[in-house]
Amino acid sequence: MTFYIMNGIVMGRKAIRDKVVFMFSIGQLAMMGIISHIVFIYITWRLVQVINFDPLIRKGRGKEAKILLLLITIVIGSGVSRFFLEFLQWSQDLIYLF
Repeated sequence: MTFYIMNGIVMGRKAIRDKVVFMFSIGQLAMMGIISHIVFIYITWRLVQVINFDPLIRKGRGKEAKILLLLITIVIGSGVSRFFLEFLQWSQDLIYLF
């Protein structure tokens, strides 16, 4: 049987394969999270552009209003994305119920 040293720990071939598969799975989740956040922030930004905020903005404060709308968009889009990702994770975890 062959043993390998990975990060100072002696492991067998199966243990290394399992660790690599686990790390690949974490990488996929990270990539899905990044893409999900970007997509939902973009969708939220498009929806915020439709709303007329002009009556609420003081004259000469247009730049600050755009920054505020950007921050509100990021908060809403990230929240929706987090809900989507958590719901997806919960649905995958249902197999452990039975």
